[in-house]
Amino acid sequence: MEFLSYKATMAELRPAGLVEIPETNDEAIVRFSLEPNGKSVKSVHRGAIGAGDALAHARDVETRTSVDRAGDALPRLVEDLLHKHKVKEALVIPVGHWRAVCDLLAFELASDPSWQDIDAEASLHLNTRDPLLLTPRDFHVIPLMLGALARASAEVDGGEHDLTLVAAGVGMLLEFRPSGALIMTSANPSFCAELADMG
Repeated sequence: MEFLSYKATMAELRPAGLVEIPETNDEAIVRFSLEPNGKSVKSVHRGAIGAGDALAHARDVETRTSVDRAGDALPRLVEDLLHKHKVKEALVIPVGHWRAVCDLLAFELASDPSWQDIDAEASLHLNTRDPLLLTPRDFHVIPLMLGALARASAEVDGGEHDLTLVAAGVGMLLEFRPSGALIMTSANPSFCAELADMG
């Protein structure tokens, strides 16, 4: 696990179709998507799974699948998707800044050794959205983080606690919203179809 430079990472991933979408003029909230580039990304597909009320805020998705107890189910589903698609590296990028995420996680996961390792390094990146690089041996920390965010901020829908996981090697983005939604953006239409079947 290590933090990478946001600027350098974006410069590397833009040619692979990754785009930033500022949600406000001051860029406090930046979401991510894919756009067709004629090479690795021929078309873009979006699907969402989660709680019905949270799915109502998921725009531009082709499929929506409601699940019960989304706060419990979605964190594990994210890890399962990364393993299912044999992702070698995943980048965790906050939609806001790390400070908002870490403030919640530091309280929720204060006694968890897996988080303490990340938290020590994250303190150097609080005012950034520098990507956290994870490999398969680190993926176990994902449901831990996402579950804690869901417990701590399920009622908050401002976006600052949302996280994007970029699996560039397979052309897939997963945006986790603690309010109860997981939105997949993929260059492969079958990925979104599989997501719908996981409900």
